[in-house]
Amino acid sequence: MAKPKDERPPVADDPAVTEVFVDDLVGVQGDGNAVLLTFAVNRMTTDRPTPKIKRVIRARLVMPNQTAVMVLNNIRTVLEQHGLLGFDPGTKPN
Repeated sequence: MAKPKDERPPVADDPAVTEVFVDDLVGVQGDGNAVLLTFAVNRMTTDRPTPKIKRVIRARLVMPNQTAVMVLNNIRTVLEQHGLLGFDPGTKPN
């Protein structure tokens, strides 16, 4: 079956957009029209003598439901291709 033609406008890369590293999803909300994902990163405090780890909000991503479905499907595909989805947790992925 042929892939449907992508009729969206071309992508223009904006070099001013920065990358954001996150290691924790701390919130997912939806209002029926859009999805809000809140991400955090773990940081060490400067507390002495014992530093602690705190989670710091690093990004909030809001997208329409249609885009959220597209993101979910693309992430699922990538994880399946790398053997990280759909395997028995008691075994190692490929």
